[in-house]
Amino acid sequence: MNFKTFWVKANNFLEFEKMDNEKKLKAVMAKRIQEIRKALNLKQGELADRLGCSRSNLSQIEHGVFFPGVSILDALSSTFNVSLDWLFRGRGSMFTFEKENVFDLQDFGKDTGEITLMLKKMKESPAIKHRVLSDFFTNFGDELHPDDEAA
Repeated sequence: MNFKTFWVKANNFLEFEKMDNEKKLKAVMAKRIQEIRKALNLKQGELADRLGCSRSNLSQIEHGVFFPGVSILDALSSTFNVSLDWLFRGRGSMFTFEKENVFDLQDFGKDTGEITLMLKKMKESPAIKHRVLSDFFTNFGDELHPDDEAA
């Protein structure tokens, strides 16, 4: 690393240390959301469309002006399988699992091996647990309360 690169990194670190915790969290979140967008090879407008927000809103999030709302965090997790543990804490990998391996609840559970695997994956990852339960209640929630339909 040359001196100029070192100097820039050192100054960035010192500026970061001067920030209060809220600004630090926004800065870290901004950087990670930019990393996600780049890993997905999407432009800001494309990612914003997929997240259900405007490009200017996403730009402000990526610049640390605003913290992303719950709907954006949920969309990152459910649409792109972003690990919330990675997003908030920087732990583990950016993505929870590959899109090709997403469980389809309509065809799921034909054998106990699939159920065992699902339970194992849910135990290992809160993001997967959230996704599986969200999909379940979206697809089968009405069947859990048949009395509500009669009323």
